[in-house]
Amino acid sequence: MFGLHIVQPGLVEGHWGSTIGQLSALRMAADYDVEVVFAEADAANAYAQSVGFINRIHALLPTPSHQIVCDSRVADGRGSSLDPSARWCQN
Repeated sequence: MFGLHIVQPGLVEGHWGSTIGQLSALRMAADYDVEVVFAEADAANAYAQSVGFINRIHALLPTPSHQIVCDSRVADGRGSSLDPSARWCQN
């Protein structure tokens, strides 16, 4: 549905459709495959892609009041995606 309603009309670039599909597949594997193991680097990459996706979608929103600011510490190597005390996104 994302591709049909967001990508095909040209609201976002086509690679975001692929990105959201890949991230969704990772989430499904994490939720339902008891044998799957993810490396921290893979998790950091998925996080960085998620932040990019969120920021791109925010550009579509009509008012700044809907923005959520996301930190990119993982993407540039200053933080750990496994740090439970980190606040990655805030309103």
